[in-house]
Amino acid sequence: MVSHYCFINDSTLLAYGSISGENGFYIVDITTMSHEKVTESLNDRDGHPTCSTDGVVAFDTYPDGSRHQELYLWRNRKAQANKIATLYAPLSFRGSAEQIYILVLVLMKYLCF
Repeated sequence: MVSHYCFINDSTLLAYGSISGENGFYIVDITTMSHEKVTESLNDRDGHPTCSTDGVVAFDTYPDGSRHQELYLWRNRKAQANKIATLYAPLSFRGSAEQIYILVLVLMKYLCF
């Protein structure tokens, strides 16, 4: 199962999915099908990743039980992702409107959501 993904470069993608029954974020080389679980650097909540051309990843989470979503930036594959916002998603936003769609522009100068 893969729920959301983005390409980091021409042969590598970051995906939230399940491999061998383990849900989480994975970096997958699509030429060799090798994979590395990177959930510990990100978080264990499914979300929507978006990659910039230089490999910086922005991603959100689905709302938690108190209707809060988080927005993260991940600049280095070996480092922890940084939470940059916590946003309230009213119950009236249920469905497709509850996702923070992220647009990453030129070299991460702008982050629109």
